[in-house]
Amino acid sequence: MKFSRLSALTMRSRLHYSADAWKSERLAPVAAVAVFGLVAGANGAQAQSYTWIGSGPSAGWDVSTNWSPNGLPTADDDVLIGQHRAIVDDTRSVGTIVLNPGALTIEANGSLTFQHIELIRQSEILEGSLTNLGTATGSVGNGGMLKQEGGDWFGNVELNSGYLESRLGSSWTGDIWENTGLIFNSDTSIWNGNVENNSGYIDNVDREGTWNGDILINSGDDAIIFNGGAWNGHVITNDAFISNYYAESVWTGDVRNNADTIYNAGIWIGNVEENSGVIESGSFQNDDIASVWTGDVRINTGTISSIGVWNGALTSSGLLILENQVNGAIDNSGTLQVNADLSGITALTNSGLLTMTHHSGAQTLSGQSASFGSSGTLLIDVDATGASDRITLTGAATLGGAVHVTAAAGPYERYTSSTILSAGSISGRFDEVVVDLAFLAPRLIQDGTTVTLALMRNDMGFASLGVTPTQIAVGTIVEALGAGNTLFDAVLWLDEDEAAAMFDTLSGTVYPATEMALIDSAARVAGSLADRIGQSFDALASTGNLSAYAPTATDLGTGQDAGLWARLYGASRKSAEAGGVESAVAAGGLVAGLDGAVGDWRVGLMLNAGTTQTEIGAQTAGTTSTDYGLGLYAGREWGQTRLSLGGTFTGHDIEATRNVTFTDFSETLSASYGATTAVAFTELSHEIDLGALSVTPFGSLTRIRHATDGFTETGGEAALAGEGSVTDATHAVLGLGIGRQIALETGVLVTARASLGWRRTISNRSDAEHGFVSGGSFSPADAADTDTMLVGADLNFDLDAMTTLDLGYDGRLGAHSKAHALKLSWTSRF
Repeated sequence: MKFSRLSALTMRSRLHYSADAWKSERLAPVAAVAVFGLVAGANGAQAQSYTWIGSGPSAGWDVSTNWSPNGLPTADDDVLIGQHRAIVDDTRSVGTIVLNPGALTIEANGSLTFQHIELIRQSEILEGSLTNLGTATGSVGNGGMLKQEGGDWFGNVELNSGYLESRLGSSWTGDIWENTGLIFNSDTSIWNGNVENNSGYIDNVDREGTWNGDILINSGDDAIIFNGGAWNGHVITNDAFISNYYAESVWTGDVRNNADTIYNAGIWIGNVEENSGVIESGSFQNDDIASVWTGDVRINTGTISSIGVWNGALTSSGLLILENQVNGAIDNSGTLQVNADLSGITALTNSGLLTMTHHSGAQTLSGQSASFGSSGTLLIDVDATGASDRITLTGAATLGGAVHVTAAAGPYERYTSSTILSAGSISGRFDEVVVDLAFLAPRLIQDGTTVTLALMRNDMGFASLGVTPTQIAVGTIVEALGAGNTLFDAVLWLDEDEAAAMFDTLSGTVYPATEMALIDSAARVAGSLADRIGQSFDALASTGNLSAYAPTATDLGTGQDAGLWARLYGASRKSAEAGGVESAVAAGGLVAGLDGAVGDWRVGLMLNAGTTQTEIGAQTAGTTSTDYGLGLYAGREWGQTRLSLGGTFTGHDIEATRNVTFTDFSETLSASYGATTAVAFTELSHEIDLGALSVTPFGSLTRIRHATDGFTETGGEAALAGEGSVTDATHAVLGLGIGRQIALETGVLVTARASLGWRRTISNRSDAEHGFVSGGSFSPADAADTDTMLVGADLNFDLDAMTTLDLGYDGRLGAHSKAHALKLSWTSRF
C-alpha cells in the first residue's frame, strides 16, 4: 500500500491551506481592544498596555512613536498589534502579545522574550501572523500563522488551531500541549518537545528534519503524524494515523499502545508493547528498498504486516502478515500469514493458524526450530508437479495439530508426493491431514528428518458426487475415460462442489433446454391463431391466455368476409426445466395471416418468421435459432360458445456455443444443426356475461411433435456429439378466465384478463444419446412435468379499430420446473 503525505492530508484532515489562505482582515478597533483587554486583564492590573500604531515596511519595535501611548513596552507590559507589521531587530522583552490581526517579524539579529503570545484566528481565516528569524522565548496560544525561518524558539505551544512552521535550520524547544491545526518542522530544523495531545496534522517534513519527543496522545478523525526525517521518541497512545514515511526515515522509540494505524516504510527501532490496531512495516514508496523494524512485539491483538526486515521477537494472538525476514522468535496463537519466502526465524511456536496459501507459487519458511501445538493448523498449497509450500529447519521440529492442503489446478497422477517439512530432527506427529480434493486422499509419510505429503486416488467414484441423473451419467462416462484423458485428469483434482458443477457444464444441458424453448416458441405462434379467431368473432375475452400465450379482444365486425392481419410478438422467460439448471429464453418475431368467412366458419392461412435465444447462464452456454413456418386455422361460434382449431409447422436453424471453463481448463465449443416443430390444437370455450365481468370456462387439447437433427461439436476434448431425437407431447388443459373492459376518455378500449388452469402432459421422447467425441455416451435428463398449474394475467389495449397492444404474464408451476414469462405483442389489421 502506498501513501503520500498529500494524499493522507486530503483523506484524514478537513483543513486545507494554500498561500492564498494566509491573508489578514482588519478587525474593528473596538473588537481588537476588547480582545486585548481580556488578555491584559488576566496578567494583572499593574501591567501597562500598549497598542501598535506603526505602519510601513520597516516600522521598528524600538521607535516610541509607533506605540500608543508614546513609549516603549517593557517586560511587564502587554501589547496589542491590531494592524500592520511590527519588526524586532534588537533585544526586547514584554508580557503578553496579541496579534489581532496584525503581524510581527523577529529579524535574524533580533530577540523577543514574552510570557505568552496569542495569534487570533477568526472565521476560518488565519489572521494574526508571526515570523521569527531570530530568537523568541515564550509560550504560544496560536490560532493564526506562526513561522520561524532560521530562528530559535523557547516555549510551549499551549494551543495551535492555525498554522505553525519551523524551517530553514530553525530550533524549537518546547512541548505541544494541544494541536488541532497544522505544524511543520522542515529543512534541517530541530524540534525538542513532546506531543502531548494531537488531533490535527504534524509533519516532520522530508528527510532532513529532526524531532526529539514522545507522542503522548494522537487521536481523532483528523489526527495525522508524519515523519520524513528522524524522530526520537515513544508512541505512548495512538488512536489515529502515524507514518514513518520514507525509506530513509528513522524512528527510534517504542510503541506502547497502538489502537489504529502505524506505517513504517523506513527504519523503526523500538518495541511494540501492545498493538490492537494495524502496524505495517514495508516499503510503500519504493518496492526495491526494504524497511527495517528493530524491536520486540510483546502483545498483538490487531494486525502487523512486514515485507522488509524485522529484528525482534513477535508474540501475537492477532494477525501477522510476514515475508522476507524476521530475525527473532515467533509465538503465534492467532493467524500467521506467510505471503512469500520468510527466513531468519530463531524459534517458531504455532498454536493458531499458519497459512502459506495467500501467494501464487510455493513459499518456503526457514528457521532454526519449530513447535506445532495440538490446537494449531498448518495450511499449505500443493500442485500437480509435486511442488508445495515448505518449512525448512536446521534444528528440531516438534509436530502436532492439523495439516490442511489446498490443491492447485493441474493434471494429477494417481500418486503425487511433496516434501512439506524438513528438520535436523523430528519428534511427534501431525494429528490429521485434510485436503480439499474429492477424489485424492492425503497421507503424511514421516521419517526422522522429513515429512512428505502423498496424494493418492481414493475409492470415491466420479458418479457418486452427482445429484441429478445427468450429473451421475456424465460422471460415469468421464471416469471411464481413464487417467491420461484430458477430462479425467481435469476432474481428478476438483473438490465435491466443483466436480458436480463440472458435470453439469460438460453435459450440454443447453441442448434439451433449447428443445423445450423451441416447442414453447412454436406453441406461442400457434396461440396467435386462436387470438385471431377470437378477434374476428368480436369476443369480449379470449381463452388463449393459457393455451395461446397472448390474448387479444378487438372488434373487427363479424360481417367482414376477408381480413389481412400482422402481429409483432416478443417474450422473455426463465425456467428450471433443463436437468435442474436454470435457463433463460428470449423469443420474438412476426406473424402475418389472411382469413375469411366460409359459411359459418372463419378460415385462414398464416406465415411466421422469428428467432429464439436460449442461455444457460451458469454454464455460459447458449443457442440462437432462426424460426420460420406456416399454419392453417379455423373457428366458429354457437351463441356464446366458440370452437377454435388449427395447426402450424415451424423449421429451426440452430447455432450453439458452449464455454466449458473451470480452473486450468477452458474450451469453446460450437455446433450447427436443425429441428422442426409441428403443433395441432383445438379449443372450446363458453363465455358467461355477468355485466361488469365476463367469466369464460375453457378446455383445449394440443398435440406437439418436435424433431431434432443430430449434431457434432468442434473445439476441444469436451466436445459432444448428439443423435437426432423426436419428442411427442400431448397437452390437455382445463381452466377459467375472467375479463373486464374499460373504455378510456381517449377512445382506447382496455381489456384486463386473469386466468387459472391445470395442464396434464403426456410426453414421449426417443432415446437420444449424447457422447464425448473422445468416447462414452449418456442420455440427457428429461425434466418435463406431468401436471402443471397455469397462471396468466394480461392487459389488452385497442388503440384504434386496426391496432391492438398486448402486455401479459404467463406462469407455469410444476413439481420439477417453474417458468415465468413476460409477453408483448402488437397487432395490426388491414
